[in-house]
Amino acid sequence: MTHIEPQHQTAEHCQDPAQLTSHDGDAEQRGGGDGKDPENEPWHAAQSRSRIPQQQGRQKSDSARDSDGQQRAPTAHHLSMKLNSVGNDVRIRTQTQSGTHKVQEYDAQGASAWHYFLGLAAGATLLGIWLGEKGFTSWSARGGWLMIAVAGVGVILLSRIRWVLVLLCVCAMVGGMRSHSEWNAVHSAEMGPFTGRAVLVTDPEPVGAGVRIVSEISGKRFESWLYGSKAKRAMQHVAGESLAVIGQREPTRSRYQRRLEVRHIVGRFEVSTMSDIEQGAQAFESRFMLAANRVRSALSDGAQILSGDQGALFSGLVYGDDSQQPDSMVARFRSSGLAHLTAVSGQNVAFILAVVAPVLTRLKRSPRLVVTLLILAWFAIMTRVEPSVVRAVTMAGISAIVFAAGRTSSASKILAATMLGLFVIDPFLVWSVGWWLSVGGSGGLILLSQPLKRSLESTRMAHHPWLMVWIVPSLAAQVGVLPVSVMIFGWPSAMSIPCNLLAVPVAGIVMLLGVPVALAAGFAPVSVAHVLMWPFGIGVRWVDTVAAIGERLQPPMWINLVASSILVGLSLWAMLPRHRCDNLEM
Repeated sequence: MTHIEPQHQTAEHCQDPAQLTSHDGDAEQRGGGDGKDPENEPWHAAQSRSRIPQQQGRQKSDSARDSDGQQRAPTAHHLSMKLNSVGNDVRIRTQTQSGTHKVQEYDAQGASAWHYFLGLAAGATLLGIWLGEKGFTSWSARGGWLMIAVAGVGVILLSRIRWVLVLLCVCAMVGGMRSHSEWNAVHSAEMGPFTGRAVLVTDPEPVGAGVRIVSEISGKRFESWLYGSKAKRAMQHVAGESLAVIGQREPTRSRYQRRLEVRHIVGRFEVSTMSDIEQGAQAFESRFMLAANRVRSALSDGAQILSGDQGALFSGLVYGDDSQQPDSMVARFRSSGLAHLTAVSGQNVAFILAVVAPVLTRLKRSPRLVVTLLILAWFAIMTRVEPSVVRAVTMAGISAIVFAAGRTSSASKILAATMLGLFVIDPFLVWSVGWWLSVGGSGGLILLSQPLKRSLESTRMAHHPWLMVWIVPSLAAQVGVLPVSVMIFGWPSAMSIPCNLLAVPVAGIVMLLGVPVALAAGFAPVSVAHVLMWPFGIGVRWVDTVAAIGERLQPPMWINLVASSILVGLSLWAMLPRHRCDNLEM
């Protein structure tokens, strides 16, 4: 392998990689006349050639061409070049291929057509979902569909990439039909008296003096508010379990009706009688759900070893259960920009897979894929299938399938494919704030981590890699969620930046080790459980203290605007293309 360090040149010296060609012929030294036309060769080869007598270079160059000035097809090696996702590092690998023209082929992953197609397909599906809410009942929807039809037909007839546009139109139509179907299902639910079995969709949630539950009755979701003995009975059960109920199904009459509808809640169920079914509340619970609930219960037992609100915060960090958190804790985590820590995300999924990695690595490819997918499904059920969990688990599942197939795929492709698939499965995700925050954070990490790292490498931080590992992911994720956060919650506090830098590393340790240790503490004697959970109490107190300080030190609005502007400006500067060519390996 010959390693050439190119000199830093201006933009005009860095030619398009697609223009690079190579004739290797005999065992010639790189830079000593390699059979290239000086006008078509890269600048770093031209620099090497300048050290060889001009006559010798001309003779070798002429010997590689015929009388018509065309390159001869050699029969030696086929050289292919690969660009990394950033588009800077060029790597050449040699393959044996006889009778073919030696052309250095480039696969620029960052500019791959699949990236753009999947992104456009997800966007087309989103547009169809938005228009499909009203179907053809409103003039705006009819006009939107008509514009799509006319523009689609016109562009398809005139374009050279008709199949791509056809597929995008199909995505928009599928999204529209799925959206219209889901909205019809919400608005056409059967109402009236009901006697039978209700399956809890969510865990009972204490709210003031009552308890809120969401149950599934005849395939439809209904919200119920319980008080007194009914509330106490409901608190003894968890999601997935069944109850025998008698009551009245009624349409929702609330200002939060739309918020309930996009959660597939079609109405309100007024419970008059509630009891366990004769065979037991778990008779209709699937074994998969039963296993997930038992693990969740063991984790809850381990979390309760911690005193005060620490157990509630531990549950939120490890498996996303924030139902027991007091309002004051919720408020300070929101004010300090740390609310995302109590929502299960890709970080939790990665930690779960890291915990079971020693077992997975000992399995063969097919069994490993099956076990991985089962673990992901189990984790999604245990964390109650929140939108952020669905996004993270789906991306992890697609990655596992791609890896098992012996292929590779970039994270941006997987994110776009996840959005496309889940939009078709559940169109109501388009109206989920948690979904968009999760997608924004993931997209920020994927798109901005490497540019920010390269930009910070030009500063003194290059001598402290651990500092960039600490800072870059937090900044990238915060920029990713900034648009959604501003539109929904207003400008974030400037304290969210230092608070995340201080709290996220400690919270990550709690998430990584919390599952196995809390499970052990849940089954261990009380004295042993206290010893096991004591370090986590320190970590949880640290995270809560950082949130409390961030809530108290709230800066004025103009500082928040300046901090957000600096963050966005830094990200845009990092995304600017750098006209440079990095190391060329041969």
